[in-house]
Amino acid sequence: MKEMNGNSGFEFIWSCGCAFSAQARRELPDSATCIVCDQAFVDKDVVPINSIDTEVLDLLRERRLERRRDREEKRAKAKSKARHGKRKNEDGTDEKRADKPDLKSSKVQKTTA
Repeated sequence: MKEMNGNSGFEFIWSCGCAFSAQARRELPDSATCIVCDQAFVDKDVVPINSIDTEVLDLLRERRLERRRDREEKRAKAKSKARHGKRKNEDGTDEKRADKPDLKSSKVQKTTA
């Protein structure tokens, strides 16, 4: 067990949240799974902690922007689906969602007490 004192490199895995020494990850033959929680990850999920190398910092900025763009695209798609309230059938035609009633065709009558 190494101490996080800045003398040795440590890494953080974005997908699972575990942190450990970079040397520990390099020593294990199967580096596609986390050594702490055994969850699978890809190399771009590995984030060096306290790196001062400018190339590494530029790469981390680029990854951060990628994640942000991906997240914004997912949100935009979800908003678009929610606004339209339609789904595509297998043949490509629009289908009204069953969980959203069509308010234009059904008239709601007010009752007075």
